[in-house]
Amino acid sequence: MIKSNNSLRGQNIMIVNDEDDINLLFEMLLSGEGYNVKVFTNPHIAINNFERDLYDLLIIDILLPDLNGFELYERLRSLDIKVKVCFLTAGEINYEQFKKAASFPEITTEDCFIKIPVENSVLIRKVKNILSIQLNYLQSQEKGFTTA
Repeated sequence: MIKSNNSLRGQNIMIVNDEDDINLLFEMLLSGEGYNVKVFTNPHIAINNFERDLYDLLIIDILLPDLNGFELYERLRSLDIKVKVCFLTAGEINYEQFKKAASFPEITTEDCFIKIPVENSVLIRKVKNILSIQLNYLQSQEKGFTTA
């Protein structure tokens, strides 16, 4: 059993990226924080292995072979509307350009955008921020509160 001080331990993350070295690093870092991480290099295999209500966060490379990251996210989101996403890019794009290109209204924070290379602490902070927003929302729903 993985031990961590992370209150979000046990949450599931799917990474879809065609760069094995980045996948290995992200998997090691996030697993070390107590997350359950599943990695795919092929977007079609990721779709075939996706299970509704299993994943709390998708980390998707924008530039994937055969299917770009935005298209992959649209397909996966059609299967599970609650899943959160964080996009990766090694390209020359900043957050404002990303927001225009992505046009997903549910992406409301810069934490949903990771530019490679990224410092380990920045990656972990962004993932924790996204998942804590989700956890806070779910807890408020359980208590009967609604958010605007």
